[in-house]
Amino acid sequence: MGSCVAFNCTNRQSKKIPGVTFHSFPKDETRRVSWINAVRRKNWVPSSASRLCSDHFPEHMMDRTSLACVRLREGAVPSIFKFPPHLQKVF
Repeated sequence: MGSCVAFNCTNRQSKKIPGVTFHSFPKDETRRVSWINAVRRKNWVPSSASRLCSDHFPEHMMDRTSLACVRLREGAVPSIFKFPPHLQKVF
């Protein structure tokens, strides 16, 4: 089981927190780069096991119409993070 790769996020897939889902980085290169930039981890490349939890996406980007499967809407990019002061600026 994995954990969310976002800075200071303590969500783990093993915790089974109701409503929190985990999402793989997109295969589409443009969207993938958007996600990597949003995470702000310098010189970091996500692995096939890297996940971001739903806490980093605004609710309007989530598709919760199915009880069995929560999905991200087309074009969803993570934007909710708790960065320390030195990471507040985009690099």
